[in-house]
Amino acid sequence: MAEEETTGDCDCAWQRRSAQSDENQLHPIPFCLGRTTTSTTTYVVENFNPNNNKSVINYTYDTQAFTRAWQKACSTKGRVILVVPKEKKYHLKPIKFGGPCQFEQLNFEILGTIVASNEQSDYGEYGSRWLIFDNVKNLLVQGGGTLDGYGDIWWNKPCKMNKSQLCKQAPTAITFHNCENLVVRNLKVRNAQQTHISFNHCRNVKASHLTISASENSPSTNGIYVSHTEDINISHSVIGTGADCISIKSGTKKVRASDITCGPGYGISIGDLGSGNSEAHVTDVIVDRANFYETKFGVRIKTVQGGSGSASNIRFKNIQMNNVENPIVIEQNYCDQSKKLCKQQGSSSAVQVSKVSFENIKGTSVTKEAIKLDCSESFPCKDIKMENVHFTYYKNQGHTKAVCQNVEFTRFRDVIPSCDSDTIDHQKPQPQTQPKPQPKPQPQPPQPKPKPKPRSQPNKPRPVPVQKRGVINVDDFGAKGRGQDDTMAFEKAWQKACSSNVPIVLVVPSQNTYLVKPIVFRGPCKSKVTVQIDGTIEAPSDPSDYNGHESNWLMFENINDLVVQGGGTINGNGNSWWKLSCNIDTSLPCKPAPTGLTFSNCNNLVVRDLHVKDCQQMQVMFVNCNTVMAFNLTVTAPGDSPNTDGIHVTRCVNMDISNSVIGTGDDCISIVSGSRNVTATDITCGPGHGISIGSLGAGHAEAHVSDIFVRRAKFYETTNGVRIKTWQGGKGDEI
Repeated sequence: MAEEETTGDCDCAWQRRSAQSDENQLHPIPFCLGRTTTSTTTYVVENFNPNNNKSVINYTYDTQAFTRAWQKACSTKGRVILVVPKEKKYHLKPIKFGGPCQFEQLNFEILGTIVASNEQSDYGEYGSRWLIFDNVKNLLVQGGGTLDGYGDIWWNKPCKMNKSQLCKQAPTAITFHNCENLVVRNLKVRNAQQTHISFNHCRNVKASHLTISASENSPSTNGIYVSHTEDINISHSVIGTGADCISIKSGTKKVRASDITCGPGYGISIGDLGSGNSEAHVTDVIVDRANFYETKFGVRIKTVQGGSGSASNIRFKNIQMNNVENPIVIEQNYCDQSKKLCKQQGSSSAVQVSKVSFENIKGTSVTKEAIKLDCSESFPCKDIKMENVHFTYYKNQGHTKAVCQNVEFTRFRDVIPSCDSDTIDHQKPQPQTQPKPQPKPQPQPPQPKPKPKPRSQPNKPRPVPVQKRGVINVDDFGAKGRGQDDTMAFEKAWQKACSSNVPIVLVVPSQNTYLVKPIVFRGPCKSKVTVQIDGTIEAPSDPSDYNGHESNWLMFENINDLVVQGGGTINGNGNSWWKLSCNIDTSLPCKPAPTGLTFSNCNNLVVRDLHVKDCQQMQVMFVNCNTVMAFNLTVTAPGDSPNTDGIHVTRCVNMDISNSVIGTGDDCISIVSGSRNVTATDITCGPGHGISIGSLGAGHAEAHVSDIFVRRAKFYETTNGVRIKTWQGGKGDEI
């Protein structure tokens, strides 16, 4: 059991060591709990594994290794680091990492991949949980690794689709119970059996830079579930599942969720509260700077009739809704049971909803009813504020409407749509009287019942579906994912997807690595295509495989309404190219190397939830594109890799890059001539050359760049920060 003894005066030094051991962790955050001169002890789970044949999957041996490593770490005094090694995959049955422990603080460094058992019989003792941290203080869980719940074996049970059948409860993937001074960050959690991460009875929690993903039609797969927890900060995370992105339950107070990207899923919910005639309390919740993409709901408070308690001091602000079905909802009459059971709950009591504000919330709604405040007649919603809220219908920027039942507004300013005249109540109601508002409401033209926007793999049948969406899997076209050449299979799968008359999801399955030579995914396509990259696409390491394709490896060309997403990895295997670079070896001739991932002449493009790494030259390039959203991208290459710009933008209009971590050997983002209206927000940059506009005007050329916004960016050990560079002799302008 190899142990490493070091000394230090503060665990900030320990944090720096941890950061250096992980190329993906580009922005270590101090986790100092005070000065100490105690030693640091490091344990590696691999050293506790009795399995000598590592090529054979053995759940029992891997589980024993983690159990023994935890027991050793928990009983060690001082500071402890417990490492799950990089590029290793461990298969675990349910485990309880129990305390109290003797350490001062523990860094659980997950660099590799942890996969859940695919046998439901393994979940006997911990039936409702897979990995649980119980009664542990001063815990830090991080590392850039992946936890895979292998949830499809639970999702596909008939009872999940037919509620008349009895279901065995599916486990929560990661549970933190009764933990204090807890930090969870820089992890990928995917395909949970049910809820992905649960915080229960915890205090002083910081959760950040998490990527949580599951299929849109996976049942009950909440992203982050918070119950009976105090002082929790959730930030800079991207969540897309089959249920709530964040679910806040009873007993929780002092919650802040900021810089959240949500979708697909059911949005951010408080509740349900008061079910089974129970008493429930939630207070002091702030949701700030969130983006929702094609979710069932946006922000929602839901309480059940017959319950009691309160939901108060809640603020939703600075939120963008993008094609959301129900952007703002307060539902005091919520019930997901049968009509008979709902009626039995009665209406003699209710959870009081008060002091709720909606500020600076804008976007598009897939349904005409963009705002729904359905409050109890006996216990109306009180002290509700709504200001600077604007919604349009997702088709042709049409009108939407608001329904506001039994609501006492203390502020209602600059809101579109306004509440109907029959439902709005700006003043406190008098007994047996429902006063009418003074201002005349905006007239609403009669509208036919809207059809919802097509969605991939709907969570439940839509009342009026527009058209079905098909699924194509590259494996069905001969892809093996075993290191052999899968290029032909990808070409055939793309041709099938692009020629389809209905929207298509083209799937690259998880847990497989596909070797693909240079390829062009060419349009135009007959319908919308979503490329779902769950696994890994890897480039050939031999430069001779690029003969005739020296400029690009993976290229999407002339495609409208394309979505590329999934949480998988695109690996350019660039090392063989970097060695041939004249920047590394000046005796070699200078030859261009391919760009890893190129989007050319694509309009209404979405690229999200991907890890692009080690590409031959530029990592991701957008050229001649219009209306692009690129977010939650992790783009990495060694700091000394030549010309490996992270994101390169040329001749693009209306582009939004956000919530991304970029660290390469060149510019994190480079914006060159012909680009305008480009916004980069919440970017972490380093190593690299910073964010650059230019170079412009080389070779006496005319160049123009305008309307560029860089906001909320962090730079770590970069050569430059923000930079504008132009050539003498050139002409043009930039703003």
